[in-house]
Amino acid sequence: MEKVAKVQHQIRNDALEQQEYLQRMSEWEKDIERRDREIQRQKIKPEVTKEKAKVAPIRGTGLRVGISDTKGIENKKKESAAQHTYDKGYGKWESFNVDEALAEIDDTTKINPIESPVKELCAVKQADESIHIRNNERRVSVAPPRDAELAQRELGNDLFAKGDYQGAIRAYTLCLGLKKRNVLALSNRAMAYLKLKEFHNAEIDCTSALNLDPNHLKSLQRRASARDALGKHRAALLDMERALAIQPSSKALLQQQASIRRHLTSCIKNAPFQPLTLL
Repeated sequence: MEKVAKVQHQIRNDALEQQEYLQRMSEWEKDIERRDREIQRQKIKPEVTKEKAKVAPIRGTGLRVGISDTKGIENKKKESAAQHTYDKGYGKWESFNVDEALAEIDDTTKINPIESPVKELCAVKQADESIHIRNNERRVSVAPPRDAELAQRELGNDLFAKGDYQGAIRAYTLCLGLKKRNVLALSNRAMAYLKLKEFHNAEIDCTSALNLDPNHLKSLQRRASARDALGKHRAALLDMERALAIQPSSKALLQQQASIRRHLTSCIKNAPFQPLTLL
């Protein structure tokens, strides 16, 4: 309703300004007509004196002729001015009733007051949908090509084979920047961390890879190695059990499991003995 009131107020102000403008224009035209009549009279008077100088007219006839001529000219001007299209427009605007127009607007808003807000909401919704579509198109267009991701992972593999583990980690990190949910890049970077004896980072990368693919065999094997090096022998044995459930006949997995068990047994034997006091 506040918006409708603002519109009504604006219409009323526009109509009043238009009427004032038309009234000033009408007064200006009347002033121009008055000046034209004065100029025309000044032109007619010299012509009458010239005729008097040439021929001696009957007393009073010359004056009557001049007056009748001027009246005819004035009548013609009035007729032409009355027939002007602007005068017709002025008459229509002068007869325009602002209150009636505002009353009609009030009636339309009372009949259907929800129509205009609904249209505005629909327009806003359409604009939001178009913006969302454009944003999705931009995201699709900005998405990196798969070739770049694959190239970085292969570069990491080459650097790892050459013994440049730091360079391999950087390449795998760039690959993950292009695609975060990349199991192979995470598992390979974990192996590079194992070579650098950064066992905590290796465990984190293997856990991230297993969250994406719980049955990824190499990630289970590498996390078991990282946990075994961190002293988490029981957790490492659990990873080995999961790995052997996937590939039970693997000699490498069986050897690694046996090694972890030896480490656990050694830790138990080397643990300090503390006698228990019975109460």
